[in-house]
Amino acid sequence: MGKNDPTPAAAPLAVPVPTKALDGAAAPPTALSADDLSYVVDMEVKESKLFLATWTTRQIALTTQTLEILDGNKLKFACNTTNCTTRVLPAIDAKRAFPFELLEHGKTKALFNAQTATARDELLRRIEAAAAGVAWESPTNHWDNFLSVARRINEAKAKYTSVPKSNVSVALVQRHFQEMVHIYNVAGSFATIDELYAFFLDQEREYVKGEARAGNFAQTVHQLHPICYAEGKKQRSFCSAIGDIITHCAHRNCRAPLPLRMSFGLHILQQPGVCPACNRPLYYETYKILDFLDATPAVLTKYSTMTGTSTMVFTPPEIPDDGRFETFFDLLIDMLLRCEDGTMYASRVLRLSVTDMARKTLQLPIGAFNIDLVQGMFRQLDFVNKMVPHTEYWMHPEVITASIFRYEQFLSLMGKIETDAIGQMVTMLVPTSDIDLVWHAHQTTGRPYRDYSRSVNKSKMIIDHDDTIPGGDLAKGYADTFVLWSQTFGEAYSSFPPSYEAWIASSSPDPITRHVLRKKWAKHGNVPSKNNRFYGVNETCVVEALPYATAVAEANAVKPENVLEAVPIYITVIGTPVMDGRVRMPYSVQSMMMFDGGLPYYYMPFMFVGGCGGYGYFGMHGGCGVIGSGCAGVTGGCGTFAGAGGCAGGGGGCGSGGGCGGGGGCASG
Repeated sequence: MGKNDPTPAAAPLAVPVPTKALDGAAAPPTALSADDLSYVVDMEVKESKLFLATWTTRQIALTTQTLEILDGNKLKFACNTTNCTTRVLPAIDAKRAFPFELLEHGKTKALFNAQTATARDELLRRIEAAAAGVAWESPTNHWDNFLSVARRINEAKAKYTSVPKSNVSVALVQRHFQEMVHIYNVAGSFATIDELYAFFLDQEREYVKGEARAGNFAQTVHQLHPICYAEGKKQRSFCSAIGDIITHCAHRNCRAPLPLRMSFGLHILQQPGVCPACNRPLYYETYKILDFLDATPAVLTKYSTMTGTSTMVFTPPEIPDDGRFETFFDLLIDMLLRCEDGTMYASRVLRLSVTDMARKTLQLPIGAFNIDLVQGMFRQLDFVNKMVPHTEYWMHPEVITASIFRYEQFLSLMGKIETDAIGQMVTMLVPTSDIDLVWHAHQTTGRPYRDYSRSVNKSKMIIDHDDTIPGGDLAKGYADTFVLWSQTFGEAYSSFPPSYEAWIASSSPDPITRHVLRKKWAKHGNVPSKNNRFYGVNETCVVEALPYATAVAEANAVKPENVLEAVPIYITVIGTPVMDGRVRMPYSVQSMMMFDGGLPYYYMPFMFVGGCGGYGYFGMHGGCGVIGSGCAGVTGGCGTFAGAGGCAGGGGGCGSGGGCGGGGGCASG
């Protein structure tokens, strides 16, 4: 096992869902609309063209007593069901196991194949009812519709024999979701964002010190970045918790304590501040300079001369008064250029090594790890806030079973994606919420996840997890995933429509390429038909229509007094993309607190204006993606006194200020 892997624990028992949550009759019926008078599904139809028979997915629309086969807006066939009968046929092969034919006046008019026996029998039942003039029953409530999606997936998965199976169990996902419920409730117990921030700092501090208790949120977030988690702490002689760094002035001759709200602004919101003690400006990048100086108080370079081996010691300059990394880097370069000790080659090696370490420090966060776990906890809490209000749904064994299979399908797509020279996947895939939930649960297992992810991709690299991808990139990645999923599995990825504009944005503008792409999009970029849809995705509900309405209503109990209209609820279900920000409970304690804290990916519904962009569909920190590798540690260059000993006191050169003045410089010996 990896050095950070948790001790294996006995698998917990699956948690049953309360019976009342499963009782369809307990929920109010969904209002009947004109749309309920038609039944529209996607199904394979056998067609002949130039004496060549092919199976093609078409829309089957049944409206009162008329059945139509449609290719988009083009009518392929129509008949009156009063003149028709149907006949079930034996399985054609493993891929087409549920065929049946439609006969008009006793003559075969169409040959169909359904995904499952249930889908076949449901269409046959409706055709027979239409032929007899009997109105079919409409679904009675949202809950049955939500669960029907999971049942459809679970019934159809047997035919996907090539999808690699994982070791993820229903119990594992339920255990992880219970931890999400716990952190959701803890977050909701705080009155201000400052209190929540202090809690996250404490969680990270306990984890850094090795004092983390079971369910420590910082450790969980670390596990959700498997490469960083396997790397452990940064390779240095000491590692400080972020809370011990960011809550004090970064200037080393000050280090006065800061107000917690200022630390939050510097750290989480990336806002500038001014130290109340020394009156010098502070930025998050100022703390990266401090991190560099703490890790690299002096650099030792060895070089050969005519008389043997000599050494050169360089001490970096102090943090500039303006707190800017650019100013610090200019001072660093200037000091290196004025460093004349040693040979020209040694000076060049020193310059390259020191500047490389400085640049890498700028790329990495402050703290003990190659990921900022406090920032990560806020991002992960956003996912928690979207999911936990619908606990009854996500804890349901059938929903989890379907989600596990979709997760396995998702990772199997990774084996079909090419990688570049450094192992990065050239196409980013974006999961839906169900896939992301199982993905998170699997990542908490450590080595079993790493082994599985290596087994499903060509490069045999760990599939990493990135929850900092901007919304525009997520839109492109989601469209790529949608098309690839349809190509691979012959079914729609979700009912959330992908963006054609995002999908073609980086493609060649020449007419031939665009024509090919349009044809590909026409075949694989469509959302499923009405009665094949992912119920709840991209749809609004009223609170009263949900079987767990009390829990959702409580999550929105702090609605401002000046908001009088009914609250439309978007929900997270199987197929909801991770970047759909509308699914946050708009007036929950957690959402209100995050908004009041100024987090850029939160919006107030009564203040929100516009369509699906910006803070609506695609939040600034929209969601998760897949990358080939990540969080590489800082390596290379000259050794540091902080890590390898050297002058007493970790000191900064030979002497109090070292070398060339200005707080640092070179000295040879």
